[in-house]
Amino acid sequence: MEVLAEITTGNAQIKKWSNGMVMLKHLEGKNSLKWNDFVENYEAILQLQNGCISPLLGNVTNIEEVENEAKAFMTKTLPTVANALAFVNEKTNTVTSFVINMYLYLHRPQIPVKVFSSEEKALKWLNEFL
Repeated sequence: MEVLAEITTGNAQIKKWSNGMVMLKHLEGKNSLKWNDFVENYEAILQLQNGCISPLLGNVTNIEEVENEAKAFMTKTLPTVANALAFVNEKTNTVTSFVINMYLYLHRPQIPVKVFSSEEKALKWLNEFL
């Protein structure tokens, strides 16, 4: 897949691919997310999507803490930019897994969401939503 556009925020690199899918990967050294991080990423994704809605792959491998306000913001705004979300936690970090599962339990998204241990597995699942 070819990268059509790319934006780097203060906490993530976000790419729009030629098949329409969007990938967000947090920058090295970033292990906690606050509300303003989510707002910054959401605005970047809106810009890349340009009115479209498509699958989103979020690599959260190193994330250990997410503010509740940030989770609520994501749950509310996610359906405006994505029709499915795959979280990738490559290191199977137990803290990260706990954060993701708590997010899914407490803030049930309006779109399909799944957690994967690799980007390859996540992409296979997300292809169903293209």
